[in-house]
Amino acid sequence: GWQVHDLGLELQFGVPVVAPAIPMATIIPSYWWPTDASWDELHAAFAASGLPAEDVIVILNPNSGNITFANVPSSASWALWRDRAANLTSTGFKPLAYVNLCSEVVNFSCAGPAQQGNKNFSGSHGVKAEIDKYVLELGSDLRGV
Repeated sequence: GWQVHDLGLELQFGVPVVAPAIPMATIIPSYWWPTDASWDELHAAFAASGLPAEDVIVILNPNSGNITFANVPSSASWALWRDRAANLTSTGFKPLAYVNLCSEVVNFSCAGPAQQGNKNFSGSHGVKAEIDKYVLELGSDLRGV
């Protein structure tokens, strides 16, 4: 089920106005192929920034989240995504996986506004099937979906 998370925010009013320190994380939705040079640039950028990689969530996006059809992605592609997830995890990043909530995907895009956000949870191509596929293919290197 859904969970409510305490973000640790507190409001302080007074003179002078004091804003509380709020720990932040960075989310990077990636659209890169697992062997793209952009991953190296991501690692280099975070190394140069001094930001801790453990505060960075990277969303992996194999096949725009459309992953429950036979051989989509292929076994060879899944191997590349597994390597990428393992690389991210071993360097401190938190890889998540993208689940497409569109009920009808055509050419990697949602067919229209009426289909966006209404994907069934169950069924062979539903949300649960995608989550199960990610767990099967990416295993312990996946930090969430």
